[in-house]
Amino acid sequence: MFLKVGEIRVFVDNNTKSVVKDLYFTYAGYKWKDPRIKKIVAGFGNSTGINTSGIEEKTALVMYHVDESGNKHEYKIYERLFAGENREILVKINNFNEDGSFDISIDTEYDHTR
Repeated sequence: MFLKVGEIRVFVDNNTKSVVKDLYFTYAGYKWKDPRIKKIVAGFGNSTGINTSGIEEKTALVMYHVDESGNKHEYKIYERLFAGENREILVKINNFNEDGSFDISIDTEYDHTR
């Protein structure tokens, strides 16, 4: 899997014992439909890309989801996103918190070929 010019590739590993559904990714001023990972089975991973060519100033990359109670949870997964940036990021979902949010860890220097 190769990065396109001006794309962030986000890999998400589900380290829980439950299915994770409907993860979205965006940043301030994003002009297209937010990329979505529809479903990640327990113990597996998935990925999506987000175009960075439309960024006008440095911004944060955000992952979000809506829990079963209808509450939206947001996570800044990368703080220094800029126009045309290429990068791979790994997000590990380690657990579900009582409030419906995730316990996550993030690797912003990820390389899927290692």
